[in-house]
Amino acid sequence: MKINTRTVISCAALLLFITVCGYADVRTEEGEMDGAPFRILMPEEWNGRLVLFAHGYSGTTQLGRRGVPLQDYAVENGYAMAYSGYNETGWAVGAGVACTEKLRQYFVSKYGDPERTYITGASMGGTITITLMETYPDVYDGGLPMGGAVASPLDFWKRTIFDLRVVFDYYCPGIPGTATEFPEGFTFKDNVVPLVKKLAEDKEKMAEFTNVTGVRHYELTSMMWFATEALKELYERCGGNPFSNMCRYYSGSSDDHALNEGVPRYESDRGAVEYLLKHYEPTGEIKHPILAMHGTGDTLVPVEQTHRYKELLEKKGNGHLFVLKVIDRPGHVTFVPEEYERAFKELVAWVEEGVKPTPGDITYAGKKKK
Repeated sequence: MKINTRTVISCAALLLFITVCGYADVRTEEGEMDGAPFRILMPEEWNGRLVLFAHGYSGTTQLGRRGVPLQDYAVENGYAMAYSGYNETGWAVGAGVACTEKLRQYFVSKYGDPERTYITGASMGGTITITLMETYPDVYDGGLPMGGAVASPLDFWKRTIFDLRVVFDYYCPGIPGTATEFPEGFTFKDNVVPLVKKLAEDKEKMAEFTNVTGVRHYELTSMMWFATEALKELYERCGGNPFSNMCRYYSGSSDDHALNEGVPRYESDRGAVEYLLKHYEPTGEIKHPILAMHGTGDTLVPVEQTHRYKELLEKKGNGHLFVLKVIDRPGHVTFVPEEYERAFKELVAWVEEGVKPTPGDITYAGKKKK
């Protein structure tokens, strides 16, 4: 598809240069498109394949200098690599989809139409990967979501973020405002961190909190950041609270009756629900292979997210186009380079040679990282 680059790229903002950037015979193009910084790495001996990467939840649009997963492997093996910083921060699924697709169109207009186009992304970038595979089924030949929140956002945010916040409020009251209202001057450092530290130091209460939420003491701070700062950003984006826990039954405590009597209850705002569904609700309508990677010990985006998407594909008759590779390791998107590369190779073999991967553990060299 040809596009008029003058209408897509702001000449005043464009920063375009060619450099080696640490790779032999690789041209690096950087610039800004519709307010979103981008980077393209083009090998001199291009193999005709393009790999686009979608990044996860971030508070900045800056690309950084370290590159992205698969970048080294891709350019060293003749693949062109391209990625955008998006023109929005936070839960910017809509912006991520639009900016990545515009970048692909720009690549085509300048370098030519690739023989194959692959899309991969981590965390929220996995969400964007699935969205692009569903929205442009005739453009993207294969997808590799990594630790992606690929089920319904209502399911992901409510089960792992919103529920965490309301349970925390039950065990550790004291955060100013409520789980849906944040007063002026609220900060995570001043208003939440002291309570997090207090809970972590109370071994008995922490153990019970873990039984209810699944959140362990060493990830409590990062998870509560999402349950406050990221939740606040999502409410602002949606224009209200998209979650209801009026019928939610919490379990795992020493007294579930007291827990459910004491947990704060909230109704959802219809407009906020509609906004969230509009900007990502999976359809299961895909035409090409998707190979997903997920950690079994991922608390932020549980592997059940991927299982739910698989169930949707089965209902749509597209389950044969999806394979899940699991890594038996705690943490969110804690894969090592060899695992990224192995999964990508298997995806390419599936797309180009018809060799479907076998679901299962792809932990590098068979060693499970603890």
